[in-house]
Amino acid sequence: MFLICSVIFQLIANANGDDTVAVKIVEEPANYRGSNAFSQQHYGSHEKVLTPRVEPIPFSGPLHLISLNGKCFSLTEYGYKYEFCPFHNVTQREQSSRWNAFHGILGVFQGWTIENNTFISMLMSEGDFCPNKMARRTDVFLKCASTPTLTSVKEPSTCHYELVLNTPLACPRDAMLVFPALSEKGKSRWLEIEEALWREEITPQGYNRDRRELFMDEGFIASEDRVVSPSDTAQAKSFSRRTRGQSKERQRFLSIEQCTKSYEELLAEVKRLREILNPFSHGETPTEEEDQKSFSYGKTHTQEDGKITQEVDQKSFSHGKTLSKRQ
Repeated sequence: MFLICSVIFQLIANANGDDTVAVKIVEEPANYRGSNAFSQQHYGSHEKVLTPRVEPIPFSGPLHLISLNGKCFSLTEYGYKYEFCPFHNVTQREQSSRWNAFHGILGVFQGWTIENNTFISMLMSEGDFCPNKMARRTDVFLKCASTPTLTSVKEPSTCHYELVLNTPLACPRDAMLVFPALSEKGKSRWLEIEEALWREEITPQGYNRDRRELFMDEGFIASEDRVVSPSDTAQAKSFSRRTRGQSKERQRFLSIEQCTKSYEELLAEVKRLREILNPFSHGETPTEEEDQKSFSYGKTHTQEDGKITQEVDQKSFSHGKTLSKRQ
């Protein structure tokens, strides 16, 4: 509007024969649909930062599904955008310019729902709280398909959601079986539990309890003795965990970065121990040749010590025999 008035003023001045007036043109952003310059500049750049209340448990389940770790799938329905990141979380964002549009976490990976020796669904629980103080939860079902896509979402009950992820990884007949995903120790425990039930040494209730404990030890479901305590904030944005229900036997490196970090920590620990054993080394790391020499030297001395010990034992034995004869 200011620009138009300036042009008109300039034309009138020229028509009246007046001297040319220098006019400074100020460009202003248009003010359409009630939005202002601030909202146009900052809308989308100040979206609500979603902070999970709990951490996801480590990767677990069928090993071939690890290829889904680190990927995300999205679906927009009924004005909401759903994003599912396997083994991490599920989020929901309302596609609206309203100042209070809903952005929230519908669940964090807490294991699997298991029935009849089968991984039924990926359990994403401990999400943001609903108005009724109930934590949001999502069950993600994996269906066989040639193309990995998030196909449907529904809310069968308040704050309980269901997603369907199509993936070729779910196509093999044994793709979602529990037994092949167990560690060797876990497989032995599984067979012991099944045999105990067959021999009627445990009740069905005991059978279910033992299987649940096995699944917790294998990391398939979150441990029940974890501590989840709210922080000072109203929405409890920070929780602590005592355990993740992951057995040491099933811990694997999920990335090169994790492997490199563990290697560097191990190397630093070896260096520290060497400095303790040899305080005059001044932090120098022995070469491979020096390590071999040290090993050979220690081996030689061990053999010599063994010979000396054997000679001493023989002398002691002979001396004992002599004393016995004299007596």
